[in-house]
Amino acid sequence: MTMALWVIGLCLVVMATPIINAELITPDGCGITKGCFHYPEKCASPSSCSYFLSWTVEADGSNIFEMTGNVGTYVAVGFSRSGAMRDSDVYACTKNLEVVRSRNLLEGNDNEPRPLKGVSDVDVSVIDGRIECRFKRQMLLTDDKDLTYYDLSEGNSYTIIMAKSGINLEDDGNIKFHYSGRVQGPRMSFTRVDQSEVLPPAARSFKSPMGCGGPSEPCEFEVTWKKNSDGSLRFDMSGNAESYVALGFSKSGAMADSDVYACTSNNIVVRSRNTMRNDNDKNQPLKGVSDVSVSTVNGSIGCSFTRQVSLDDNDDTFFNLGPGNSYTIIMSKSNSFLWGDGNIMYHFGGKVQGPVISFSDVAPPPMMPDGGAGGCGTTRGCFFEPAQSCTGPDNCDFFVSWATNAANDHVFTISGKAKTYVALGFSKSGKMMDSDVYACTNNNEVVRSRNTVRNQNNKDEPLKGISDWSVSAVNGRIECTFTRQASLNDGDSTYYDLSGTNRYTIIMSRSNGFLWPDGNIMIHTSRVIGAEVSFNEFTLTEAKPPDNTKLFLQKAHGCLMIIAWVGFASIGITIARYMKHVHPGTKICDKKPVWFAVHRFVMVMAFLCTVAAFVIIFISVGGFVDPIQGRRIDTRYIHAILGTIVTFLAIINPIMAIFRPHPGTPRRPIFNWAHWGVGTSAHVLGMVTICFALINIGKTKPLIQGIPSFLFWVMIVYIVAHITTWIMLELKTRFFKNTGASDDIPLKGGDNGEPQAAFKEDNKFKDMTYRLYIFVAVVLAIVMVIIVARAKNNNM
Repeated sequence: MTMALWVIGLCLVVMATPIINAELITPDGCGITKGCFHYPEKCASPSSCSYFLSWTVEADGSNIFEMTGNVGTYVAVGFSRSGAMRDSDVYACTKNLEVVRSRNLLEGNDNEPRPLKGVSDVDVSVIDGRIECRFKRQMLLTDDKDLTYYDLSEGNSYTIIMAKSGINLEDDGNIKFHYSGRVQGPRMSFTRVDQSEVLPPAARSFKSPMGCGGPSEPCEFEVTWKKNSDGSLRFDMSGNAESYVALGFSKSGAMADSDVYACTSNNIVVRSRNTMRNDNDKNQPLKGVSDVSVSTVNGSIGCSFTRQVSLDDNDDTFFNLGPGNSYTIIMSKSNSFLWGDGNIMYHFGGKVQGPVISFSDVAPPPMMPDGGAGGCGTTRGCFFEPAQSCTGPDNCDFFVSWATNAANDHVFTISGKAKTYVALGFSKSGKMMDSDVYACTNNNEVVRSRNTVRNQNNKDEPLKGISDWSVSAVNGRIECTFTRQASLNDGDSTYYDLSGTNRYTIIMSRSNGFLWPDGNIMIHTSRVIGAEVSFNEFTLTEAKPPDNTKLFLQKAHGCLMIIAWVGFASIGITIARYMKHVHPGTKICDKKPVWFAVHRFVMVMAFLCTVAAFVIIFISVGGFVDPIQGRRIDTRYIHAILGTIVTFLAIINPIMAIFRPHPGTPRRPIFNWAHWGVGTSAHVLGMVTICFALINIGKTKPLIQGIPSFLFWVMIVYIVAHITTWIMLELKTRFFKNTGASDDIPLKGGDNGEPQAAFKEDNKFKDMTYRLYIFVAVVLAIVMVIIVARAKNNNM
């Protein structure tokens, strides 16, 4: 009887055990009946993979996902639009035998729990320290407006990101940061299953502390590695150190006996090995390393170098980074001294241990079809610039080729000399505005945007219809390939239809500046416009001659405003404030005092120049500029607002002067203060507005392309000279204050503007100071106008 009860109990336990197990999650059917992603690439079965994901396409418009990972707390899959973890739609199978949904926030490492909807048939188990699960997810929720629930239906593709953790869950069962690692897979369409091979990313990186990056939280340590076309590895390393920052490859996970490469404050790379018994560094010959570049700036050391994967010299201290070998990343730094021969001492600045890494799990840079520019005009269409001198993608400023595959999708290859991004735009109008733009960035991802109609701001667009992309950013060049569906039947008019005989103008751009924190692109530093083409015709096209009309109008606007406010207005306001009692008996024109005649003439000229410049810029821009949507307001918008205010004040002040009361009347003091206040405000705002147009600090660039950065400082020199002159004249006026003199000028007749009481004042100082001021203002205005007028068109 007892034995029977034991048998019955055991049966109940077995029946209660989830039916999913390692044997049910198999690679069988990958690429045929189900889509698959697995990592590492050569893992034999799901149970031996660090990550495994498969999906099937069901008749009811859903996917069935199977997922497993070698960790005991959770394994998760994220669908990413941008290729980054941030803002992905994440589904995690946890040790609580449930599936939870979350979304990574745009900044930091926090996960935002999301309601689990559209998910059913959940089955989770934990077997021998592995989590395995199956769940069903609807591709699209038709009656739901939740934009964080990503549409996996036809026409959409997402980057697979998988993560795992052995750390405890939150108290409510939701997941914490993926402390056990993550892996980024290729971009996939989850309506297709013929995608069984995982492509490793073009680059990997390690940062400490986790989530660091950007000006708000700089990294103490950071290293990125990429594979070159010859199989070697390119390392980029940095750390906030004054003496050195070092990268070590460790077999044991300890610093002892690691293969160490240090970038030092001597602007060289040295190699060493930690001895087994202590922390002393044993110098090693620097071999297998080339293309070294080191910089030391403001307490931070950064460097780049190329390292051969292995050497056939029987030196077992030069670790083999090839396939099948994994090493623990260890980084260290020091703020103390180097040895006399330049080699490193103990890491007094600290160290950090990273994950175990296979450095072979990165993709080589994308290869150009047919070898470089071969096939252009026959098997594929091509555009490159400059057409007279470049011979292929490797030495062109801009290069793009296109071909079609068996599905009539377009395969694009893009290359350009750029540090931040290179972009391709399809334009209906031949202009950048409202183009459908695809940018390959130094984040090793492809992003999509659209230029707004009225200005050069980029509006982010969802990356859809794109698959099989790969990006490489090496040695000042960015290259990428991607496949784009010719059209999508989703009603989105911003996704241009490249099928049939539809024709678009090729526009390419690039930038050496910055990306937005979310990875999207800012305004380009240069661009080029190609011919109008059909992407179903394999033609060889060249760039159009640049259209300089817009730049000419922008430069005309800038020159007129400089003439108005640095030249005319500065002279006119200063003479009215400080020079009324200098040369009191001198009259010109209609028998008015010389100060008044000069003041009236230069302020009328300032008014005319301001109005003309205002009209010109409205013609150039096509209306009023818009603030950047979804981001901070930039200098272009601030400049436009202030410029409008200045123009209004410049118009209202002469109108007030025409209708000014006679001297001695009760309302004359009100006019005097109002005329002074409006004029002074216009002048001050005019100076500030010009500064916003010229500022070139950090991410903020001049509003007219081609203006050198020093012009902003020329403007600052003028402002300092202006303020200094006013202080000197004000002190002189206060010190020799006279009474009995009228500053008023009647409309006609009556008071002739001379002092009503005799006075004696040494005006030689004022006269000489004002003449010097006029000279400086005129010279600086002329210099600034010449520089603006000669600005070259880098932004056609």
